[in-house]
Amino acid sequence: MDVIKKLQIKFIITVVLILTVIFSLILLGINQFNIQKTESMNKMFLHELITHDGIMPNRRQFSGMEFAPKNTGNEKKSNSDLFFDRNLFREPFDYHLIRNYFAVKVSKSGEIISIVSDFPLHYTDLEISNLVNAVFLSKNFDSTYEGMRYMIAEKSYGYLAVFTETRAETNMQSRLYSISFVIFGISLVVAVFIAWLLSIWAVKPVRTSFEKQRRFVGDASHELKTPLSVISTNMDVLVSEVGENKWTNYIQNEIARMSTLVKDLLYLAKSDDGVEKLQKSEFDLSRAVLSVALPFESRIFDAGKTLTISVQENVKMFGISQRIEQLVAIFLDNAMKYSNEKSEIRLELKTSGNKKIISVYNTGDGIPPEKQKAIFERFYRLDSSRNRETGGFGLGLSIAKNIVDLHKGKIQLNSEVGKFTEFVVTF
Repeated sequence: MDVIKKLQIKFIITVVLILTVIFSLILLGINQFNIQKTESMNKMFLHELITHDGIMPNRRQFSGMEFAPKNTGNEKKSNSDLFFDRNLFREPFDYHLIRNYFAVKVSKSGEIISIVSDFPLHYTDLEISNLVNAVFLSKNFDSTYEGMRYMIAEKSYGYLAVFTETRAETNMQSRLYSISFVIFGISLVVAVFIAWLLSIWAVKPVRTSFEKQRRFVGDASHELKTPLSVISTNMDVLVSEVGENKWTNYIQNEIARMSTLVKDLLYLAKSDDGVEKLQKSEFDLSRAVLSVALPFESRIFDAGKTLTISVQENVKMFGISQRIEQLVAIFLDNAMKYSNEKSEIRLELKTSGNKKIISVYNTGDGIPPEKQKAIFERFYRLDSSRNRETGGFGLGLSIAKNIVDLHKGKIQLNSEVGKFTEFVVTF
């Protein structure tokens, strides 16, 4: 995945997370407000019942479903009155009248004295008795029980228990929650779509700039190959005629460094474009690792360091063998250059289940924790002066990470300052 796509995905995730938090707070706030408002109204209603000994003051007694005074016939009805009666919205009608509430007077000994209600109950005496016993046994005088909101207060005759049904409100709250979740889901889908459109617009200038930079690197690398080849050829002719000296050696070393840089830049430019001419196939990973490690033995020995090789036999892998060899060479070259004299270098290949693990370890100065995240960035140098001595440009580890990503692997850096550095690659 290229840098632009990663940036676009981060933009989308950021926008969606922000909108998710906003939508969540709004919907939760609405639902919480509704719950608190309902609870507050229920408490006020029950307190009023307790204050007036179970009877709602100024409430008209009625029976059946007659909630409002009938039209006297003297009032002229409009067309809208054919659909609903305006008297329903006039005093003395009160919405509390359509609630199923009642009060129970209980003696101090626990016997029911009387049941007070403004309208016919659909509870039997036995059900009310069981309900009262249950709430008294709970020892909670202000709570909810089986869809009934209740309060219990002490009176001169004993206790007054007032009840009101809350099933309708609970069902309404459940429906409101369901609707909220549906709205939340739809909002997220819309948010993702909008964030995707915005991300295309937001990263467009970055994409254009990045493509120009990438094209420049690729074109410049191609253009540099020819003059470097010419300089290298002429230098070989000059050495054959005048012989080697420190000046010709300096020039040849710099030509080699520039050739390596151009080669690395070309590889990175092609990898950014998603161009990989080499095809993946199954190969012997053990043989590939050994083919790279063995030539390093003499170089590491000449540098006064030791190399330990531990390679499990017959390890097969599906990928590009040339790139894996390049990966191992980068790590070994890195370990050799950035380890101290008489340091120990270890190369290991092993399997764990279906996973193939390559690790390169070396004793030395180590890498500080605050610099470990940047170690794989292009042209990043931990120690510029030392990189200059060793001929590094800060591209090796960036190429290594690119090869690991190409093979869908993971790369891990373990290091302790003043002790060791270890790169572990898992495929």
